[in-house]
Amino acid sequence: MVHIHLSSDRLKAFLVLEAPVDLAEIEAEFKSQSILHGIDPKAIESAIQMAPNPDPICVATGTPPIPRTAARIELAADQSLASGSLDRRSGRMDFRERGGVHSVKANESVGVWYPGTDGEPGMGVDGMPIEPPSPDQPDQTRGAHIHSKPGEGGALLLFADMDGVVRVGPQGEVYVTNILDVEGDVDLGCGNIDVTGSVHVAGTIRSGFRVHAGQDVDVDLAIEAADVKAGQSLTVGSGILSGAEGLVQAEALIQAKFSQNASLRSGGDVILEVDTNSTIEAAESILARDGAGHLRGGTYMAGKSLVAKELGSSQGVETSVQVGMDPKRARELVRVRTELRSSQALAKKLQRERGVQSAKRVGQSLTKELANGVRRAMKAQRELSKSITMLDKRQREIEATMAIGGLPNVRIEKTLHAGVRLQIGDSHLVIHNTRPGGTFRRDPQTGQITQS
Repeated sequence: MVHIHLSSDRLKAFLVLEAPVDLAEIEAEFKSQSILHGIDPKAIESAIQMAPNPDPICVATGTPPIPRTAARIELAADQSLASGSLDRRSGRMDFRERGGVHSVKANESVGVWYPGTDGEPGMGVDGMPIEPPSPDQPDQTRGAHIHSKPGEGGALLLFADMDGVVRVGPQGEVYVTNILDVEGDVDLGCGNIDVTGSVHVAGTIRSGFRVHAGQDVDVDLAIEAADVKAGQSLTVGSGILSGAEGLVQAEALIQAKFSQNASLRSGGDVILEVDTNSTIEAAESILARDGAGHLRGGTYMAGKSLVAKELGSSQGVETSVQVGMDPKRARELVRVRTELRSSQALAKKLQRERGVQSAKRVGQSLTKELANGVRRAMKAQRELSKSITMLDKRQREIEATMAIGGLPNVRIEKTLHAGVRLQIGDSHLVIHNTRPGGTFRRDPQTGQITQS
Protein backbone atom coordinates (compact mmCIF):
# COMPACT_ATOMS: atom_id res chain seq x y z
CA MET A 1 0.00 0.00 0.00
CA VAL A 2 1.20 3.50 -0.91
CA HIS A 3 0.24 6.51 1.25
CA ILE A 4 1.27 10.11 0.47
CA HIS A 5 0.76 12.94 2.98
CA LEU A 6 1.18 16.65 2.24
CA SER A 7 2.28 19.19 4.82
CA SER A 8 -0.20 21.93 5.61
CA ASP A 9 1.92 24.52 3.78
CA ARG A 10 2.13 22.25 0.66
CA LEU A 11 5.92 22.45 0.76
CA LYS A 12 6.59 18.78 1.60
CA ALA A 13 5.23 15.39 0.54
CA PHE A 14 5.84 12.33 2.73
CA LEU A 15 5.71 8.70 1.56
CA VAL A 16 4.69 5.72 3.74
CA LEU A 17 5.01 2.18 2.29
CA GLU A 18 3.13 -0.52 4.21
CA ALA A 19 4.33 -3.24 1.82
CA PRO A 20 6.96 -3.66 -0.90
CA VAL A 21 6.00 -1.77 -4.07
CA ASP A 22 7.60 -0.81 -7.35
CA LEU A 23 8.32 2.66 -8.73
CA ALA A 24 5.33 2.58 -11.12
CA GLU A 25 2.87 2.28 -8.23
CA ILE A 26 4.44 5.27 -6.49
CA GLU A 27 4.43 7.34 -9.70
CA ALA A 28 0.77 6.52 -10.22
CA GLU A 29 -0.06 7.72 -6.69
CA PHE A 30 1.96 10.90 -7.28
CA LYS A 31 -0.06 11.56 -10.42
CA SER A 32 -3.38 10.95 -8.68
CA GLN A 33 -2.49 13.48 -5.96
CA SER A 34 -0.86 15.94 -8.42
CA ILE A 35 2.60 15.77 -6.83
CA LEU A 36 4.50 17.55 -9.59
CA HIS A 37 7.22 19.75 -8.12
CA GLY A 38 10.38 19.14 -6.11
CA ILE A 39 10.32 15.32 -6.38
CA ASP A 40 13.43 13.63 -4.97
CA PRO A 41 14.15 10.38 -6.90
CA LYS A 42 16.86 9.28 -4.46
CA ALA A 43 14.47 9.59 -1.52
CA ILE A 44 11.88 7.51 -3.41
CA GLU A 45 14.48 4.82 -4.19
CA SER A 46 15.53 4.74 -0.52
CA ALA A 47 11.89 4.37 0.57
CA ILE A 48 11.38 1.43 -1.82
CA GLN A 49 14.46 -0.33 -0.44
CA MET A 50 13.29 0.20 3.18
CA ALA A 51 9.70 -1.01 2.57
CA PRO A 52 7.73 -2.01 4.45
CA ASN A 53 8.32 1.01 6.71
CA PRO A 54 5.69 2.78 8.87
CA ASP A 55 7.83 5.92 9.17
CA PRO A 56 7.08 8.74 6.67
CA ILE A 57 9.93 9.72 4.35
CA CYS A 58 10.06 13.14 2.67
CA VAL A 59 10.13 12.51 -1.07
CA ALA A 60 9.26 15.97 -2.45
CA THR A 61 10.10 19.51 -1.33
CA GLY A 62 8.53 22.66 -2.72
CA THR A 63 10.08 26.11 -3.15
CA PRO A 64 9.28 28.36 -0.17
CA PRO A 65 8.19 31.93 -0.92
CA ILE A 66 10.46 34.87 -0.11
CA PRO A 67 8.45 36.99 2.37
CA ARG A 68 7.60 40.60 1.70
CA THR A 69 9.55 42.93 4.02
CA ALA A 70 8.02 45.99 5.60
CA ALA A 71 9.30 49.49 4.98
CA ARG A 72 11.41 50.47 7.97
CA ILE A 73 12.93 53.57 9.51
CA GLU A 74 16.37 53.40 11.01
CA LEU A 75 16.30 56.12 13.68
CA ALA A 76 19.28 58.37 14.30
CA ALA A 77 19.02 57.61 18.04
CA ASP A 78 17.89 54.54 19.95
CA GLN A 79 14.34 54.91 21.31
CA SER A 80 14.50 51.90 23.61
CA LEU A 81 14.87 52.26 27.36
CA ALA A 82 18.21 51.23 28.80
CA SER A 83 18.56 49.68 32.24
CA GLY A 84 20.69 52.65 33.30
CA SER A 85 24.02 54.30 32.58
CA LEU A 86 27.41 54.03 34.22
CA ASP A 87 28.49 56.98 36.35
CA ARG A 88 32.13 57.49 35.36
CA ARG A 89 33.05 59.17 38.63
CA SER A 90 31.62 56.64 41.05
CA GLY A 91 31.68 53.61 38.77
CA ARG A 92 28.09 52.83 39.78
CA MET A 93 25.01 52.39 37.63
CA ASP A 94 22.62 55.33 37.64
CA PHE A 95 19.26 53.66 37.00
CA ARG A 96 17.58 57.03 36.51
CA GLU A 97 19.45 57.60 33.23
CA ARG A 98 17.42 55.33 30.96
CA GLY A 99 17.37 57.22 27.68
CA GLY A 100 14.56 56.40 25.24
CA VAL A 101 13.71 60.06 24.55
CA HIS A 102 15.48 61.65 21.58
CA SER A 103 15.28 65.44 21.28
CA VAL A 104 15.89 67.12 17.94
CA LYS A 105 16.26 70.64 16.64
CA ALA A 106 14.56 71.86 13.46
CA ASN A 107 16.28 70.39 10.36
CA GLU A 108 18.21 67.88 12.46
CA SER A 109 18.40 64.28 11.21
CA VAL A 110 15.66 61.96 12.47
CA GLY A 111 16.75 58.85 10.61
CA VAL A 112 16.53 57.04 7.25
CA TRP A 113 13.46 55.42 5.65
CA TYR A 114 14.15 52.24 3.66
CA PRO A 115 11.47 50.86 1.31
CA GLY A 116 10.11 47.37 1.80
CA THR A 117 10.38 44.54 -0.75
CA ASP A 118 7.56 42.80 -2.60
CA GLY A 119 8.93 39.31 -1.96
CA GLU A 120 8.61 36.35 -4.38
CA PRO A 121 6.00 33.59 -4.61
CA GLY A 122 7.01 30.02 -3.95
CA MET A 123 5.66 26.76 -5.35
CA GLY A 124 4.12 23.83 -3.55
CA VAL A 125 4.85 20.19 -4.35
CA ASP A 126 1.49 20.22 -6.16
CA GLY A 127 2.88 22.74 -8.66
CA MET A 128 0.62 25.53 -7.43
CA PRO A 129 2.10 28.93 -6.44
CA ILE A 130 2.38 29.99 -2.79
CA GLU A 131 2.01 33.72 -2.22
CA PRO A 132 4.65 35.42 -0.07
CA PRO A 133 3.39 36.11 3.47
CA SER A 134 2.92 39.64 4.78
CA PRO A 135 5.52 40.93 7.23
CA ASP A 136 4.86 40.62 10.97
CA GLN A 137 5.31 44.37 11.46
CA PRO A 138 3.41 47.13 9.64
CA ASP A 139 5.21 49.46 7.28
CA GLN A 140 6.91 52.30 9.14
CA THR A 141 5.93 55.64 7.68
CA ARG A 142 6.91 59.27 7.98
CA GLY A 143 4.52 61.09 10.29
CA ALA A 144 3.88 64.69 11.24
CA HIS A 145 6.55 67.40 11.33
CA ILE A 146 9.11 65.42 9.32
CA HIS A 147 10.37 66.21 5.83
CA SER A 148 12.54 64.05 3.58
CA LYS A 149 15.29 64.21 1.00
CA PRO A 150 16.21 61.46 -1.52
CA GLY A 151 18.88 59.01 -0.40
CA GLU A 152 20.60 56.08 -2.09
CA GLY A 153 18.73 53.05 -3.42
CA GLY A 154 15.28 54.52 -2.96
CA ALA A 155 15.89 55.45 0.69
CA LEU A 156 14.70 58.76 2.14
CA LEU A 157 16.68 60.90 4.58
CA LEU A 158 14.33 62.21 7.28
CA PHE A 159 14.64 65.58 9.05
CA ALA A 160 12.65 67.36 11.75
CA ASP A 161 10.45 70.32 10.80
CA MET A 162 10.68 71.79 14.31
CA ASP A 163 12.32 71.47 17.72
CA GLY A 164 10.81 68.58 19.64
CA VAL A 165 11.11 64.88 20.45
CA VAL A 166 11.01 61.90 18.10
CA ARG A 167 8.24 59.41 18.83
CA VAL A 168 7.06 56.14 17.24
CA GLY A 169 3.28 55.65 17.04
CA PRO A 170 1.33 52.39 17.50
CA GLN A 171 1.22 51.75 13.72
CA GLY A 172 4.94 52.34 13.28
CA GLU A 173 4.62 55.96 12.20
CA VAL A 174 7.57 58.16 13.19
CA TYR A 175 6.82 61.78 14.01
CA VAL A 176 8.14 64.82 15.85
CA THR A 177 6.12 66.45 18.60
CA ASN A 178 6.88 69.39 20.84
CA ILE A 179 5.00 67.76 23.75
CA LEU A 180 6.33 64.63 25.44
CA ASP A 181 3.52 62.84 27.28
CA VAL A 182 4.45 60.74 30.33
CA GLU A 183 1.45 58.56 31.13
CA GLY A 184 2.26 58.06 34.82
CA ASP A 185 5.03 59.20 37.17
CA VAL A 186 8.55 60.24 36.28
CA ASP A 187 10.36 57.41 38.05
CA LEU A 188 12.48 54.38 37.17
CA GLY A 189 9.84 53.40 34.63
CA CYS A 190 10.85 56.19 32.26
CA GLY A 191 13.96 57.72 33.87
CA ASN A 192 15.23 61.28 33.61
CA ILE A 193 13.89 63.53 30.84
CA ASP A 194 15.74 66.20 28.82
CA VAL A 195 13.82 67.60 25.85
CA THR A 196 13.79 70.75 23.73
CA GLY A 197 9.98 70.95 23.68
CA SER A 198 7.34 70.60 26.38
CA VAL A 199 6.61 67.80 28.87
CA HIS A 200 3.25 66.71 30.25
CA VAL A 201 3.40 64.37 33.26
CA ALA A 202 0.10 62.68 34.12
CA GLY A 203 1.37 61.72 37.59
CA THR A 204 4.15 62.94 39.90
CA ILE A 205 7.82 63.76 39.34
CA ARG A 206 9.41 61.58 42.00
CA SER A 207 12.36 62.39 44.25
CA GLY A 208 15.81 62.20 42.70
CA PHE A 209 14.67 62.48 39.08
CA ARG A 210 15.28 65.21 36.52
CA VAL A 211 12.90 66.83 34.05
CA HIS A 212 14.38 69.58 31.86
CA ALA A 213 12.26 71.03 29.05
CA GLY A 214 13.05 73.81 26.59
CA GLN A 215 9.41 74.93 26.71
CA ASP A 216 6.63 74.15 29.22
CA VAL A 217 6.36 71.53 31.96
CA ASP A 218 2.83 70.54 33.01
CA VAL A 219 2.46 68.16 35.98
CA ASP A 220 -1.00 66.85 36.86
CA LEU A 221 -0.16 65.83 40.42
CA ALA A 222 2.98 66.87 42.33
CA ILE A 223 6.73 67.44 42.29
CA GLU A 224 8.83 65.82 44.99
CA ALA A 225 12.55 66.44 45.65
CA ALA A 226 13.39 66.57 41.96
CA ASP A 227 15.38 68.73 39.56
CA VAL A 228 12.81 70.41 37.32
CA LYS A 229 13.51 73.16 34.79
CA ALA A 230 11.16 74.71 32.24
CA GLY A 231 12.31 77.04 29.47
CA GLN A 232 8.92 78.74 29.67
CA SER A 233 6.11 78.00 32.16
CA LEU A 234 5.70 75.30 34.80
CA THR A 235 2.27 74.37 36.19
CA VAL A 236 1.53 71.81 38.89
CA GLY A 237 -1.96 70.49 39.61
CA SER A 238 -1.24 69.84 43.27
CA GLY A 239 1.91 70.80 45.16
CA ILE A 240 5.68 71.14 45.13
CA LEU A 241 7.61 69.48 47.96
CA SER A 242 11.10 69.65 46.54
CA GLY A 243 13.02 69.64 49.84
CA ALA A 244 16.71 70.37 50.27
CA GLU A 245 17.66 68.07 47.38
CA GLY A 246 15.25 69.52 44.84
CA LEU A 247 15.12 72.67 42.73
CA VAL A 248 12.22 73.85 40.57
CA GLN A 249 12.91 76.54 37.95
CA ALA A 250 11.03 78.22 35.10
CA GLU A 251 11.93 81.12 32.88
CA ALA A 252 8.41 82.57 32.67
CA LEU A 253 6.01 81.29 35.37
CA ILE A 254 5.64 78.78 38.20
CA GLN A 255 2.09 77.98 39.30
CA ALA A 256 0.92 75.40 41.86
CA LYS A 257 -1.68 75.02 44.58
CA PHE A 258 0.91 74.81 47.34
CA SER A 259 4.60 74.42 48.08
CA GLN A 260 6.40 73.22 51.20
CA ASN A 261 10.11 73.16 52.06
CA ALA A 262 10.72 73.86 48.38
CA SER A 263 13.20 75.86 46.32
CA LEU A 264 11.52 77.77 43.49
CA ARG A 265 13.06 80.18 40.97
CA SER A 266 11.06 81.96 38.30
CA GLY A 267 12.06 84.45 35.63
CA GLY A 268 8.51 85.82 35.83
CA ASP A 269 5.81 85.26 38.48
CA VAL A 270 5.25 82.57 41.10
CA ILE A 271 1.54 81.93 41.78
CA LEU A 272 0.51 79.82 44.79
CA GLU A 273 -2.34 79.43 47.25
CA VAL A 274 -0.21 78.38 50.23
CA ASP A 275 3.48 78.08 51.02
CA THR A 276 5.33 76.88 54.11
CA ASN A 277 9.07 77.15 54.73
CA SER A 278 10.15 77.53 51.10
CA THR A 279 12.72 79.70 49.40
CA ILE A 280 10.96 81.40 46.49
CA GLU A 281 12.52 83.77 43.96
CA ALA A 282 10.55 85.58 41.27
CA ALA A 283 11.98 88.19 38.90
CA GLU A 284 8.50 89.74 38.71
CA SER A 285 5.96 88.96 41.47
CA ILE A 286 5.01 86.37 44.09
CA LEU A 287 1.22 86.09 44.19
CA ALA A 288 -0.85 84.23 46.82
CA ARG A 289 -4.30 85.70 46.20
CA ASP A 290 -6.45 82.56 45.77
CA GLY A 291 -7.53 80.03 48.38
CA ALA A 292 -5.98 80.62 51.79
CA GLY A 293 -3.39 82.94 50.25
CA HIS A 294 -1.00 82.27 53.14
CA LEU A 295 2.82 82.52 53.00
CA ARG A 296 4.66 81.55 56.19
CA GLY A 297 8.08 80.58 57.44
CA GLY A 298 9.89 80.99 54.14
CA THR A 299 12.17 83.40 52.33
CA TYR A 300 10.37 85.25 49.54
CA MET A 301 12.28 87.40 47.04
CA ALA A 302 10.49 89.25 44.24
CA GLY A 303 11.74 91.84 41.81
CA LYS A 304 8.56 93.93 41.80
CA SER A 305 5.92 92.87 44.30
CA LEU A 306 4.52 90.32 46.72
CA VAL A 307 0.77 89.94 47.24
CA ALA A 308 -0.79 87.61 49.82
CA LYS A 309 -3.87 87.42 52.03
CA GLU A 310 -1.79 86.45 55.08
CA LEU A 311 1.94 86.70 55.71
CA GLY A 312 3.80 85.03 58.55
CA SER A 313 2.53 82.77 61.33
CA SER A 314 0.53 83.25 64.51
CA GLN A 315 3.40 81.42 66.26
CA GLY A 316 5.79 84.19 65.20
CA VAL A 317 7.84 81.97 62.91
CA GLU A 318 10.39 84.13 61.11
CA THR A 319 9.31 84.97 57.58
CA SER A 320 11.53 87.02 55.29
CA VAL A 321 10.34 89.13 52.34
CA GLN A 322 12.55 91.06 49.95
CA VAL A 323 11.22 93.06 46.99
CA GLY A 324 12.73 95.64 44.67
CA MET A 325 15.85 93.68 43.70
CA ASP A 326 16.43 91.09 41.01
CA PRO A 327 16.72 87.80 42.99
CA LYS A 328 19.04 86.25 40.40
CA ARG A 329 21.45 89.16 40.63
CA ALA A 330 21.15 89.15 44.42
CA ARG A 331 22.24 85.50 44.41
CA GLU A 332 25.12 86.28 42.08
CA LEU A 333 26.15 89.21 44.27
CA VAL A 334 26.37 86.92 47.32
CA ARG A 335 28.48 84.47 45.32
CA VAL A 336 30.81 87.20 43.99
CA ARG A 337 31.21 88.79 47.42
CA THR A 338 32.03 85.42 48.99
CA GLU A 339 34.56 84.62 46.29
CA LEU A 340 36.07 88.11 46.56
CA ARG A 341 36.55 87.84 50.33
CA SER A 342 38.12 84.41 49.91
CA SER A 343 40.51 85.68 47.22
CA GLN A 344 41.49 88.72 49.29
CA ALA A 345 42.23 86.52 52.30
CA LEU A 346 44.34 84.21 50.14
CA ALA A 347 46.26 87.21 48.73
CA LYS A 348 47.12 88.36 52.24
CA LYS A 349 48.26 84.86 53.13
CA LEU A 350 50.51 84.68 50.06
CA GLN A 351 51.97 88.10 50.91
CA ARG A 352 52.83 86.96 54.44
CA GLU A 353 54.39 83.74 53.15
CA ARG A 354 56.53 85.67 50.66
CA GLY A 355 57.71 87.93 53.49
CA VAL A 356 58.72 84.89 55.57
CA GLN A 357 60.54 83.36 52.61
CA SER A 358 62.39 86.63 51.94
CA ALA A 359 63.55 86.76 55.57
CA LYS A 360 64.82 83.19 55.38
CA ARG A 361 66.79 83.93 52.22
CA VAL A 362 68.80 86.78 53.78
CA GLY A 363 72.46 85.84 53.51
CA GLN A 364 71.75 82.82 51.28
CA SER A 365 72.74 82.44 47.67
CA LEU A 366 69.76 82.26 45.29
CA THR A 367 69.80 78.59 44.31
CA LYS A 368 67.84 77.26 41.33
CA GLU A 369 65.28 75.74 43.68
CA LEU A 370 64.77 79.04 45.53
CA ALA A 371 64.54 80.96 42.24
CA ASN A 372 61.82 78.60 40.95
CA GLY A 373 59.91 78.98 44.21
CA VAL A 374 60.05 82.78 43.95
CA ARG A 375 58.81 82.69 40.35
CA ARG A 376 55.90 80.37 41.24
CA ALA A 377 54.86 82.58 44.16
CA MET A 378 55.03 85.74 42.04
CA LYS A 379 52.95 84.11 39.26
CA ALA A 380 50.31 82.95 41.75
CA GLN A 381 50.13 86.42 43.24
CA ARG A 382 49.74 88.05 39.82
CA GLU A 383 46.94 85.68 38.83
CA LEU A 384 45.21 86.22 42.17
CA SER A 385 45.49 89.97 41.76
CA LYS A 386 43.81 89.75 38.33
CA SER A 387 41.03 87.62 39.82
CA ILE A 388 40.45 90.13 42.64
CA THR A 389 40.26 93.01 40.14
CA MET A 390 37.71 91.14 38.00
CA LEU A 391 35.59 90.14 41.00
CA ASP A 392 35.62 93.69 42.35
CA LYS A 393 34.53 95.00 38.95
CA ARG A 394 31.74 92.42 38.72
CA GLN A 395 30.55 93.28 42.23
CA ARG A 396 30.24 96.97 41.31
CA GLU A 397 28.42 96.09 38.06
CA ILE A 398 25.86 93.96 39.90
CA GLU A 399 25.32 96.55 42.61
CA ALA A 400 24.72 99.23 39.96
CA THR A 401 21.94 97.17 38.32
CA MET A 402 20.33 95.66 41.43
CA ALA A 403 17.51 98.16 41.81
CA ILE A 404 14.26 97.45 39.99
CA GLY A 405 12.45 100.37 38.36
CA GLY A 406 8.96 101.48 39.42
CA LEU A 407 7.55 101.32 42.94
CA PRO A 408 8.11 97.85 44.41
CA ASN A 409 5.61 96.95 47.12
CA VAL A 410 4.26 94.30 49.47
CA ARG A 411 0.47 94.03 49.72
CA ILE A 412 -1.15 91.96 52.47
CA GLU A 413 -4.92 91.77 52.21
CA LYS A 414 -5.78 90.39 55.67
CA THR A 415 -3.13 89.77 58.36
CA LEU A 416 0.56 90.54 58.82
CA HIS A 417 2.01 88.48 61.67
CA ALA A 418 4.80 89.22 64.12
CA GLY A 419 8.12 87.76 63.04
CA VAL A 420 7.93 89.04 59.47
CA ARG A 421 10.98 90.88 58.12
CA LEU A 422 10.37 93.19 55.19
CA GLN A 423 13.01 94.57 52.88
CA ILE A 424 12.02 96.93 50.09
CA GLY A 425 15.03 98.09 48.13
CA ASP A 426 17.64 98.90 50.77
CA SER A 427 15.09 99.66 53.52
CA HIS A 428 14.15 97.23 56.30
CA LEU A 429 11.19 96.78 58.62
CA VAL A 430 10.69 94.12 61.31
CA ILE A 431 7.10 93.39 62.37
CA HIS A 432 7.02 92.90 66.16
CA ASN A 433 3.24 92.76 66.61
CA THR A 434 0.53 91.18 64.51
CA ARG A 435 -1.42 93.82 62.62
CA PRO A 436 -3.99 94.18 59.84
CA GLY A 437 -2.61 94.04 56.35
CA GLY A 438 -1.99 96.87 53.97
CA THR A 439 0.36 98.01 51.23
CA PHE A 440 4.00 98.59 52.12
CA ARG A 441 6.31 100.79 50.07
CA ARG A 442 9.63 102.55 50.48
CA ASP A 443 9.27 106.31 50.90
CA PRO A 444 11.88 107.82 48.53
CA GLN A 445 12.12 110.97 50.72
CA THR A 446 12.76 109.36 54.10
CA GLY A 447 14.04 105.96 52.99
CA GLN A 448 11.59 104.36 55.43
CA ILE A 449 9.02 101.63 54.72
CA THR A 450 5.50 103.01 55.04
CA GLN A 451 2.11 101.28 55.23
CA SER A 452 -1.10 102.50 53.61
